[in-house]
Amino acid sequence: MVCPGERLRFAEEFAAGAGTYVRDMHVVAAVVGEARVTAAAEGAAERRPLVEVVRGGGGGGGGGGQVGGSLIPAVGDVVFARITRINPRLCNADIVCVNGKAVEDKFAGVRPRLG
Repeated sequence: MVCPGERLRFAEEFAAGAGTYVRDMHVVAAVVGEARVTAAAEGAAERRPLVEVVRGGGGGGGGGGQVGGSLIPAVGDVVFARITRINPRLCNADIVCVNGKAVEDKFAGVRPRLG
């Protein structure tokens, strides 16, 4: 499983497919999912193997605990989250990855305003 922003392969050697993009000479994941590499099609103009990220799949290990196959972040874990709502006192976010591992089930986090 890969998370958005994770480097997958060198862009000189592999072509970016669905769910990926090229940044700083690397093919990078654009979505949470499973990274797959497929050989170039016979006779195709593009001879490099294709790297793509397919959505779906299970969670993994990490510092947080696991409940029903999904990671639960613990204090000190690094999470990747999508901000879904902001107001003057807090923001809501959907947690997508915990310590670089994709979560299987969507769950929310809340960050109170400091100060």
